[in-house]
Amino acid sequence: FTAIYVGKNIHEITGFQPGNFTSDLTFWAQHIHPDDQERVFEKRANLVEIGYYEDEYRFQITDGSYKWFSDTSRLITSATGEMSHIAGILQDISERKKFEACLRESETRIRTILDHVVDGVITINEQGIIESFNPAAEQIFGYSLNEVIGKNVNILMPEPYQSQHDSYIHNYKSTSIAKIIGIGKEVEGQC
Repeated sequence: FTAIYVGKNIHEITGFQPGNFTSDLTFWAQHIHPDDQERVFEKRANLVEIGYYEDEYRFQITDGSYKWFSDTSRLITSATGEMSHIAGILQDISERKKFEACLRESETRIRTILDHVVDGVITINEQGIIESFNPAAEQIFGYSLNEVIGKNVNILMPEPYQSQHDSYIHNYKSTSIAKIIGIGKEVEGQC
């Protein structure tokens, strides 16, 4: 395939002129980051068979640096079902990728802190289901992470709190008044 039309905004996101892309697809291929090329070419090869292609990869722009792009293409067929052409969109997603990398770093930093703090830290969702359980909490309660993730936090409570905990959450969610949930309180735990 060769490109027959490339929008003028390609210059704004890559620095290259549209003509660079219409002359030969090898120009596009040569500017894909070496670590992404094999995956991109394999997925792109299936375009004719499945009629759709979508991928994210790094592309070298005119200053020699790489930007992240989302590339989506669709096979367009004629009224008789014959392959007519391919229409595609290339979007610069570099800022999103930077944000995702920062978010991963932040999550790693927080996870490292939680894994090494001496206090038990347990997080739950709005339904009282345990979402995280740090190693100190494992020591305190005697449960492993895998035994409690996805379970109701009331498994860590003795009666009468265990059977009443869901109503505490419901009351707090519906009234926003902290009676049991949302206040500091010393309680016994169920190991």
